[in-house]
Amino acid sequence: MLKDAYGLCQNWFKYSLITTILLSFNIVHAKELVADEGVTRKVTQRDSIIAQSVLTLLQQGHFNKKVLDDTLSASIFDEYFDALDPNRYYFLSRDVEEFYANRIILDDLIRKGNLDFSFEIFERFILRVQQRHTFIQERLKKPFDFSKDETIELDRSNAPWEEHVEGLNELWRKRLKNQLMIQELAKEFEAKQAKDDEEGKEEKPKEAEVFQRTPVEVVMNTFFSMHKRYIDFDTSDVLQLYLTTIANVFDPHSSYMNRRTLEDFNIDMSLKLEGIGAVLTVENGYTKIVRIMPGGPANQDGRLQPGDRIVAVRQDTQKEPVDIIFMPLSKVVRMIRGEKGTVVHLTVMSGITGVPKVINITRDEVKVESSAASGEIKTITMDNGEEESFAYVYLPSFYADWAGIERGDKDARSATKDVRKLIDEMLAEKPEIKGIVLDLRGNGGGSLDEAIKLSGIFIPEGIMVQVKSLENVIARGDKDRGFYYDQPLVVMVDHTSASASEITAGAIQDYERGIIFGDKQTHGKGTVQQVLRLSNFPQLKPLNPGALKFTSSKFYRVTGESTQKRGVASDITYPSFLDHLDVGESKLKHVLPWDEIKPKRFTIYSPSVKPLIPELTKLSQKRVENDPKFQTLFEQIEEFGVRQAKKEVSLNIDVRRKQREEDEKWAEVTKQVFDRNRSDDDSNKEKTSDNDEEVEEKKKDEDPYLDEALLILSDLSAMEK
Repeated sequence: MLKDAYGLCQNWFKYSLITTILLSFNIVHAKELVADEGVTRKVTQRDSIIAQSVLTLLQQGHFNKKVLDDTLSASIFDEYFDALDPNRYYFLSRDVEEFYANRIILDDLIRKGNLDFSFEIFERFILRVQQRHTFIQERLKKPFDFSKDETIELDRSNAPWEEHVEGLNELWRKRLKNQLMIQELAKEFEAKQAKDDEEGKEEKPKEAEVFQRTPVEVVMNTFFSMHKRYIDFDTSDVLQLYLTTIANVFDPHSSYMNRRTLEDFNIDMSLKLEGIGAVLTVENGYTKIVRIMPGGPANQDGRLQPGDRIVAVRQDTQKEPVDIIFMPLSKVVRMIRGEKGTVVHLTVMSGITGVPKVINITRDEVKVESSAASGEIKTITMDNGEEESFAYVYLPSFYADWAGIERGDKDARSATKDVRKLIDEMLAEKPEIKGIVLDLRGNGGGSLDEAIKLSGIFIPEGIMVQVKSLENVIARGDKDRGFYYDQPLVVMVDHTSASASEITAGAIQDYERGIIFGDKQTHGKGTVQQVLRLSNFPQLKPLNPGALKFTSSKFYRVTGESTQKRGVASDITYPSFLDHLDVGESKLKHVLPWDEIKPKRFTIYSPSVKPLIPELTKLSQKRVENDPKFQTLFEQIEEFGVRQAKKEVSLNIDVRRKQREEDEKWAEVTKQVFDRNRSDDDSNKEKTSDNDEEVEEKKKDEDPYLDEALLILSDLSAMEK
């Protein structure tokens, strides 16, 4: 009764009254925000030595050879404040101004091993955290008007620092109101889900347990947990934060790992694979899904999508979820990872309104069988009624069983071996196959050797990639002096095709061997990182110093162009939902630039596809313009882009309910795009009716981009004749 009224009231008086009632009965007793026993933050000589060593190694070993000067010092100053307070909710402008004199002398201080600046700023941050926590406890005792028409800015990373406490108070009032509204909408969502037809999902009652706490309890606990993590930072944690900030100014993939983080990094790979199968990152304090690994539990489940944010994690043995906002990624990974067969409950936010839902996933190993290459013969009917057949190969990653290969095991799996086998089988079944589609969408990379070998089965001979380090440039090429398949070729890519995928796509494009079709460009990850354990240096070993991860080399195409930042541009391209997501190397701060080195001599494949691209593009565009399916898709993509560009959301609960309904619709639309990368392994899924299976199979086959790729391949085949 109380819950229904809370969700349906329309005027301020009712909201105020009900919020007051909820608070009087359910408010969490304020916990004392103090550090755990034994936590200390004091710079020692050990920390100074580690800092000087990390700085020296970065300057000497990092690929871009940046000089630590006043300009870099200013960047470190700005980035350290941003690392602590990315959305400008804690520091005041006078805090930044007070320390501004350090802005161009940090380079001199760090060289001397002087870390006072980083620890003084951190202590100021802790003071502001404690002040904000006191404000939160007091403000949550007062009512909020959920009928008022006002908005909140979601991303304040570029906003100015607030000058006065009153300004911060207003920001926090809106932030608390937004969080309370999110929790209330989540409870409504769970109630709605409980009424829906969810046959076969026995876990559903467990999911609802997360939302048994009141919105005030959840919000209070979230901020307490987040603030407690800061309070519990010790010297080693602050050192890691500051040195990682310095490394990030060199490039976003470089970082410093203290001894505890290094221990997590060193966990055996077999244990790493026993989890949910998702690549994670941290963005503005949130753990964000970057990519779903093919063949993993999350891939099989299908509900997690790139861009989703995980805000809490619960184990089966826990009654309450653990809030993970601003938790170090290593700790988040440790919580999500676990023994095969156990269940982890993830509270996930997606969409502009960010209404959380709980997704429970049973941990398992990432199955090689499910993440390996797959293929099938695709047959299309031409305008004249004739049928044409093509080989379709989907490659989710460039994998290799190195242990088996080193043992000389003839059955050792590898991407190249599996792709060759698939194409051979299809050609044996239908010798009249007229071409091959190689689908690298969603392929995040993997083995460099496999990328070179796979390129070599389509290109007669030549250099596939150049790897430039500080010392030299090494050209890596195919050594078989021949090639396996000479059929017409189309390679499909998207914004998440990265690293090894870009090497293969780039080589096929440079040798003019096939058509690259898909998003405007690939991911743009053209750098290589290495982890240097500082204990390898005898003088540092007694200090248990951790490790430095830094960018040591860069990939270049045979033409001399880098794949960094720009990726590989498609020959024929159309709009994509991924155009409007923060996907790609170019979205990162301090990213290494695109550049060129000296090209290598190479022979263009004959017959070259390059002269055919204009006509192929014209034919494709004509088809797409007359295809209602594509036009509807493009309209959806354009509307999705408008939604993604919004920086503010309403704090009126009725408006948010409507936005939530739109979010659900868009989640379903975009899910169909990402579902193309889901595994075919349905062995563990409960079968329903034949009709349901037919519907699922039909949905799975709905891939207009693949349909168009096959038609482009048909045109290419006809032209090459």
